[in-house]
Amino acid sequence: MRRLLISLAFEGRVLVASRIEAHVSPFIRYDSNLNGGFPVSSLTVGGLTFQINPDDVRKKGALVGLDGQASFAMPLADGLALSGVGQVELGYAPQQRVDKTQLSGSLCVERMFNTATWLSSCLSGYKQVFDLGQDRGISGSLTLRQELLVGQSFHELTIGVSRKRELANGGSNQNIVSLGMISALRTGFALNTNFSFGDAVLGELVMRNRVGIGISGLIAGRPTSVFFHREESRGSLYLGQPRRDRTLTVQMIRSLPWRWSAEISYSLIRSSADVFDDNFLGFSVSRRF
Repeated sequence: MRRLLISLAFEGRVLVASRIEAHVSPFIRYDSNLNGGFPVSSLTVGGLTFQINPDDVRKKGALVGLDGQASFAMPLADGLALSGVGQVELGYAPQQRVDKTQLSGSLCVERMFNTATWLSSCLSGYKQVFDLGQDRGISGSLTLRQELLVGQSFHELTIGVSRKRELANGGSNQNIVSLGMISALRTGFALNTNFSFGDAVLGELVMRNRVGIGISGLIAGRPTSVFFHREESRGSLYLGQPRRDRTLTVQMIRSLPWRWSAEISYSLIRSSADVFDDNFLGFSVSRRF
């Protein structure tokens, strides 16, 4: 137990990093929107069809690149830890000759009240740069975690609140409440369930509710995770009518030999504005060094 507390930086020498990790992963994946483009090539309004500039229509294809990540944890006092993580992803689509870059990072202070209860406060940010523009934002969150032993099953309950600010397209703020539970089952599998609720943002299409469920464990001798998500977004207008999007996603991640891993996902979008109906197939293979 003490070794675990030291690795989490709840014990150890104050202001001396108890854990520093870094790795680089080359990847190749199929990307359904490399350039941040519009999902269709034409619009029909009032019986009239308008063609969209081909350069503004989304491009699909293979994206190859490198994903680098570094993290640390440092004790601030007994039961008080500082941790951080940063990630850079550099991708290039050779067929379409476009770049795609993603940056993200977070800094957290965690307070352990006892070995079963702790509180995390985090600041995080991200930036994504693609051919037709960029997306960026910051957020602050507060999360309470409680571990429970019920019978022979171990559970971790979480409740969190966060405030997210989108910095692109004029900027907007949204408050989000999240609930979650991870259960370690007697069968050797872990069950993950989570719920999120976001408030309305005037004039912006934002997540209003999301539910997810996943299971992880050894399948055919390899660590495998399967997830299902359902999300509903509301808030903007299209041709004067309120827009509502529902997204269903199925995702599977599997560990492969020699530190390789593979991920496949499928998302289906159904919108009150037919032009935004869509589906995405994702596939990636990466290796961790």
